[in-house]
Amino acid sequence: KYSGDFAALQDSIYSFKDSVYFNPLIINTKATASDTQINHRVRSGETLSHIAYRYG
Repeated sequence: KYSGDFAALQDSIYSFKDSVYFNPLIINTKATASDTQINHRVRSGETLSHIAYRYG
């Protein structure tokens, strides 16, 4: 019943308040890490959470 009306108005239906419902994402493209490379040798008993805590 309504499929013909939908097909005729499809563009306006999809663009209705698209900025309200689909906010554009702003992605920060700058790298936050420093340029120096850090190497870590995992020792017995170390966990990933301890290593992550150490390096921030």
